[in-house]
Amino acid sequence: MDEPFKGVGLRMMGLCLGKQAKRSSSEFERSRWQSEALKLLEGDFFLERKNPNLLFELGAQYAEQRGSTLNGRRLLALVLSVQKRFSEAMAVIDTALDETVKWEQRSLLRMKAKLKISQSLPMDAIETYRYLLALVLGQRKSCGPLGSTHPTDKVSEFEDGIANLYSSLAHWKEVEICLEKARVLKQYSAEALQTEGAMCDVRGQLNEGLLSDALRIDPTNSKAWCWLGMIPRDDVRIADAMECFQAAAMLEESDPVENFSSLL
Repeated sequence: MDEPFKGVGLRMMGLCLGKQAKRSSSEFERSRWQSEALKLLEGDFFLERKNPNLLFELGAQYAEQRGSTLNGRRLLALVLSVQKRFSEAMAVIDTALDETVKWEQRSLLRMKAKLKISQSLPMDAIETYRYLLALVLGQRKSCGPLGSTHPTDKVSEFEDGIANLYSSLAHWKEVEICLEKARVLKQYSAEALQTEGAMCDVRGQLNEGLLSDALRIDPTNSKAWCWLGMIPRDDVRIADAMECFQAAAMLEESDPVENFSSLL
């Protein structure tokens, strides 16, 4: 059998067994079917390493099998967010929060805030970010400077996130306050640069260099690509704007709520 056809057969069988696992009433049967599904998909992986659909399905199966762990549930929520199944992703995160001790909830709360954004609930997201900031600062106070890894980076990241949310609400004074706090703690992140770019646009001062810096830090920032495309251009460079908008659309279509690298 030709390798491409063999790969398709393995993938289809793996997907069928994965669905069978979801229907199983016993934990033993579910685990057995999930293991068999993974073996088939992994067999296909050796034949079609560059197939993006296969990589996605393999990631989803890993997430399903490892869903009882913290990172496993975060991975499952990210996969669901790529599929735009935000309500299901939120249910996964809420369940994980209920089963996780307070001091280990930071990564879950950060994802919950980003899911709220994806559900067009910016005020709920701001409230979650505020709680997360209080949690980080409380942990740093109770444990001392050695009790948390890079606490200033985390605080800066959350301030960037809140600034971006206020930007979506056009609350520019609050945006400036959050960005100033972030500046004190850490050099600009891609998200902060993109947010400042949005603020500059409202003031008629859209800065191409600012957005280019954001994309150098994070080439997958769809909002930065979109803002870059909105910069006024002459007829010669109109094709550049179209490429920016195309890149933004492609990235936004397949964006998880946060990068998969956050699981590492």
